[in-house]
Amino acid sequence: YAVASQRVFELLLLFNSALLLLEMLLNLFTGVDTALARGLLPPIVCLFYILNPVPEALWVFYLSVMMNGEQWRPSGRKAFLILLPVILNAALSLASMTTGWLFTVDAENRYARGPYFALMALSCYSYVVFYIALALRKRGFLHKREYLTLLCAALPPILAGILQSLFYGISILWLVLAFSLLIFYMNIQSTQVYTDHLTGLANRRKFDALLWQLPDKRRPMGGMLIDVDGFKQINDVHGHLT
Repeated sequence: YAVASQRVFELLLLFNSALLLLEMLLNLFTGVDTALARGLLPPIVCLFYILNPVPEALWVFYLSVMMNGEQWRPSGRKAFLILLPVILNAALSLASMTTGWLFTVDAENRYARGPYFALMALSCYSYVVFYIALALRKRGFLHKREYLTLLCAALPPILAGILQSLFYGISILWLVLAFSLLIFYMNIQSTQVYTDHLTGLANRRKFDALLWQLPDKRRPMGGMLIDVDGFKQINDVHGHLT
């Protein structure tokens, strides 16, 4: 699953970078009374709101890849259910350009939260809650170290999101999420160290690590070796990938 987790991580990095850029532009243009700022601020705020729950949705995909491996592909219905909060939030964000439901831009070109701002926050936290619940439910599919890493990575954004929602004007969420991405990256790097690049299987280093993690090494243990006849000929004729 190293390749699949790497792809999801790259999307996480891309969207988090986009949100950091949009938040910077939002703070830069709000309150600036120029034609350029007036023209750019509303679509910037709208796009910022549209993208807010996307990284959280990718967290769910990342966790699913970690549990199910490279072969995991969400069905159409499952993918739609996972993306439903993103879709609903996007529709509300676009509608807010005229209704002001989630956000407003006043006559002085100042951005402010709308009366239904909590709906956007709810779309983000629905993913966080689902992510934690899924991690707790499926913890048997993950190694203990990976499980604790993925669970702890969700805690800083949760705390930052609560603070940012309660105290208007604080902008720390996406910076903290960047720190969580560093935790994800370290987990991916660790996975690659313990994975054979050609086959995607655990390598000798992973085997040794698992042996040392056994609670009681004095217990009787067994091993099994499986040999395939003519395996070298298969490699020579059809190639190592086959």
